[in-house]
Amino acid sequence: MKNKFWLVIFRGILMISAIGMTSALTTNNWNENKTINASLPLLGQGDHSTPSVFYKDGWWYLISGLYGGTFTGFVYNDATDTWSNNKTINASLPDIGDYSTPSVFYKDGWWYMISGEADGGFNGFVYNNATHTWTANKTINASLPDIGVSSKPSIFQKDGWWYMISGEGASGTYNGFVYDNTAHTWSENKTINASLPEINSGFSTPSVFYNNGWWYMIAGKNTGEFDGFVYSDATHTWAANTTINASLPEIGTMSFPSVFYKDFSWYMISGNEVGSFNGFDYYELPEYSQFSGYWDNNATLGGSGIAYFNTTVTSTNGTVILRFNN
Repeated sequence: MKNKFWLVIFRGILMISAIGMTSALTTNNWNENKTINASLPLLGQGDHSTPSVFYKDGWWYLISGLYGGTFTGFVYNDATDTWSNNKTINASLPDIGDYSTPSVFYKDGWWYMISGEADGGFNGFVYNNATHTWTANKTINASLPDIGVSSKPSIFQKDGWWYMISGEGASGTYNGFVYDNTAHTWSENKTINASLPEINSGFSTPSVFYNNGWWYMIAGKNTGEFDGFVYSDATHTWAANTTINASLPEIGTMSFPSVFYKDFSWYMISGNEVGSFNGFDYYELPEYSQFSGYWDNNATLGGSGIAYFNTTVTSTNGTVILRFNN
């Protein structure tokens, strides 16, 4: 039984009756996933699909902006693994001009949406669960300035504060803002976007998310590629990170990503210039507990035969996979 080991991959709380050592090896890659964008239609040639994906009341929704400034809504069916049109989730959202680019988020018991647009301003909306409609809300976007051309926001909560990083369509710079819950206004914040570079190609489109103790940003751009960044809480700066965007291909002209965590996996749906959607999932396999101090009931095994392992796994609330020699 030399050179044998077993690897346990788990989600949830896990107790294992064995003695072992922990490995920090991790393989990280994005892969094309045609299920997570299944049935999402081509919105129209040149419609600039700009998705925002979110989980609300037990359902996954996607609201996409379009070149013409309107919004279209979809809901995901977990039974069939397909998206379908949903006119309730985007009900009453108006035409805001060209290049509508939404970011949907849940704050203080309300669903809000801030959308960028062609002139560089920001539009605010709040969702009414009683009437199932969106209405204009000038508080949630209060004091946000015109940043130039084609504002593209990503809104997130970090360390008790609400932040927004917005890309833009001209030079591809990033603008940072923080929300004051007392004054109900946004103000410029140069720390939250510190060290983010100008991408030169234009149409910087960030999607910010938190994974395994780190804040990451994947940003689309005019060339259809994706840039990756990680935030350092020690220096309060972003740095390029080629792992978090590893293997993401160029998808054509312009990329507009929305990253989200669903069913224990990270996914990304990205829009593009032609109005279609690309789907990806993130392959992240931490190798926990490569055990060397195990034992088996047969003690030794020469040649071929069956080895019986006395393995106990208890107190799980998820999926457990035992892997023997890969």
